[in-house]
Amino acid sequence: MTMGKEAVSMDESEAKDDPQPVEHRERRSSAWKDEVAARAHILRAGKAAVRAWEAEHGELTAEELARADSILDGVGSREIS
Repeated sequence: MTMGKEAVSMDESEAKDDPQPVEHRERRSSAWKDEVAARAHILRAGKAAVRAWEAEHGELTAEELARADSILDGVGSREIS
């Protein structure tokens, strides 16, 4: 298989807000894309689970959404493995 170099561009404001320390930002773009794809898959699965739950139980209330936000805020940006 032939390998080539590839550049990944990011909006300056997004790069500035990157929570990773600078020393961890220097990684291969393929690893970065794998991480992004894994996170996207997890988010899609989570959204699908919420839609399925709401289809069975009704829409989440404002109180339930606030509780979920609180829980997610506590989780922070843990690495997904």
